[in-house]
Amino acid sequence: MKNKICIFGFGYSADFIARSLSILGFNVTGTSRNQSRRKYYKNLGYKLADFNITEVENVLRDTTHMLILIPPNEVGQDPVLSFFLPLLKKYRDQWQWIGYASSTSVYGNHNGAWVNENTQTNKDNVGYRGRQRLAIENTWLDIASQFGLPVHIFRIAGIYGPYRNALKAIKEGKMYAIYKKEHFFSRIHVFDIIKVIEASIKKPNPTSIYNVADDFPAPSYKVDLYAAKLLHKTPLTLIRFNQAKLTNTLKEFYSNNRRITNEKIKTELEIKLDYPSYKQGLCDLFKESAY
Repeated sequence: MKNKICIFGFGYSADFIARSLSILGFNVTGTSRNQSRRKYYKNLGYKLADFNITEVENVLRDTTHMLILIPPNEVGQDPVLSFFLPLLKKYRDQWQWIGYASSTSVYGNHNGAWVNENTQTNKDNVGYRGRQRLAIENTWLDIASQFGLPVHIFRIAGIYGPYRNALKAIKEGKMYAIYKKEHFFSRIHVFDIIKVIEASIKKPNPTSIYNVADDFPAPSYKVDLYAAKLLHKTPLTLIRFNQAKLTNTLKEFYSNNRRITNEKIKTELEIKLDYPSYKQGLCDLFKESAY
């Protein structure tokens, strides 16, 4: 059976991952509820199924690999498990690799300390979104154990890359940056996410959990200031966190302070990041005008 991967949730990251896996010889399929998106990717050579049991089964019947990029739904559940768990069980003998894209939000607040995959996750110390992600991770791992599924968990930091970055935000009119002293945040370039996914596919280790982050956690306002410098723009005006009007999502973001260790992807998957810090990433995006 030829390697065939189904990517659930064909959004920003999936677009880049699909292109790279196609070069490696994978037959790439996926899902999307959006009809115009399905038509767009069909013209690029990817057949996307609508998010229903009939179309998804037609895709999964001869699929060997699966990547779940869909975030929790409005009630905090993973739509793939909610709708398609019977299919995962039905075709379990053909799965060679399954990846679930989680988030570093599962760690909650550690007051700027470094955390790794063995750091204890405490649901009382984790925000709403982190609790959702952690619950879904545990469900995937329980199912993996019960049915022998080769599930891998990727705790992904803040994603940036071509046309989704601080340069673009400033170009589109961002004028302010939130300042909170010693507030660290980890991020990862989408091209380095691809390296981690592909390395895991080549070297499966079921039930492994991987942090996917760069080497240099940094306050978000420093990223904005560096981006403005590259663009030869006036530095963004800094607004103190306690004086800013923030959405609930941003309040949760700034209440969590941690630095993500990425040592495991380097040792187990032998990853050498192309963009070990936001500076290399933004410089390259600036040179390529990818903003």
